Amino acid sequence: MTKPVVPSGVSRRGFLGGSLGVAGAVLLAACSGGGNSSQGSGGSKFAFWDMPWGSPGPDYLAAGKEISAAFSGGSATYQSISWDGWLQTFSSAIAAGTGPAISTGGAFQSLQYYVQDAVHPADGVIAKLRSKGQLDDFLPGTLDVFKYKGAYTALPWNVDSRLLWYRKSLLEKAGVEEPRSWDDLYRVGVALKKNDVYGMVASGGAGGNAYQTFLSFVFNNGGGLFDKDGEPQCVTDANVEAVEFLMKLAKDGIMDPGSVSYTVANLNDQFSSGAAALSILPPDIANSFEDPRLKADITLGSPLTSPNGTKGTMAYTSDLILYTGDWDTDVVEDFAVYYLDAMSAYWKKGVLNKVPVRQSILDLPEVQAQPNLVKATKEWLPVGKSLTQLAGEPFPEINAVDGGQAITQWAQQVIQAKSSGEQTLRTLQDGIEKVM
Repeated sequence: MTKPVVPSGVSRRGFLGGSLGVAGAVLLAACSGGGNSSQGSGGSKFAFWDMPWGSPGPDYLAAGKEISAAFSGGSATYQSISWDGWLQTFSSAIAAGTGPAISTGGAFQSLQYYVQDAVHPADGVIAKLRSKGQLDDFLPGTLDVFKYKGAYTALPWNVDSRLLWYRKSLLEKAGVEEPRSWDDLYRVGVALKKNDVYGMVASGGAGGNAYQTFLSFVFNNGGGLFDKDGEPQCVTDANVEAVEFLMKLAKDGIMDPGSVSYTVANLNDQFSSGAAALSILPPDIANSFEDPRLKADITLGSPLTSPNGTKGTMAYTSDLILYTGDWDTDVVEDFAVYYLDAMSAYWKKGVLNKVPVRQSILDLPEVQAQPNLVKATKEWLPVGKSLTQLAGEPFPEINAVDGGQAITQWAQQVIQAKSSGEQTLRTLQDGIEKVM
């Protein structure tokens, strides 16, 4: 039996063009002139909005409330925001002046609101962390993920990488070992096929994240969707090679053809039932299942070596965002400093299985006792790539790309494998250029 899981695609991170057309316009009108003021006129009471990142959800929620209540520098009201319709919830509330002073958010949420003057830069928090000697505790590169035109639009608090997971018992039954390269992955798929088991599965349907699975192969091969100036550049040799490999998996019956319409729940069912043995999935996938034997059988692999000899995968860095508004931003900044330390409770209590961004949390015995989390940190974190991979810095338009129609349809075309890899990438580039 599986627990409900949060899709890692558009419902969590993608700012769809249609949604932005309405909500973004309202937000821009409401926030224009708000500027990036450093001090509101309100008092020490403020709202903290958080999404249910952990699994199981109720335990994470309880921990979040406890952390917020323990802040002594002000009064933080904790509110859990459902992933279902979260974008509209934020947009409407901020436009109406009823939004939070601080929140967790999807990887590109802060950038979208920052350029609309709705975000209070996190530079003040950075300065306070520096004065406390805590900046060096953040893992290399994690803070700079949110640096845009010289300012910090948010602060990192966990990394949500896409990792290679496999069913150990199914590989053993097929007489093969964990793949270490693309060639290995293909050979494993051929062996599994003899047992009527698919060697790759993805979720290309509504709310799915197949594009994240496939972009992980693109990044693995040293490719990316943009050039150094942030302009779409999808049709490259590295990208074509990656897509052609994925299409070969589809054409040769190694990839589950149902992937084209699978939801995340469908994917989990295929994985748990033994119909599929491998996939590229989030770090907390094992916690989506209740059967302890199944949890033990789901094994985290190592990063694959591409034909180019490179390693890489797609990774999202989740952000902690401060907003402009009628509250004491100095108090809110103090809360951010406090929260980035107190959040260690999530890992101590075992209610969050994302990769932490602070070395002190990684060193916790509770984290070191989780081999998958340790392996994800040591092997996968260093090779994680953002969706803006190869571009000089992130850019606001990326929100309309992540989880948008162009990229989700591209993933479906890869699964169907009816055209060439180059053609699917040209179609993807055309779609990205339209939304940018």
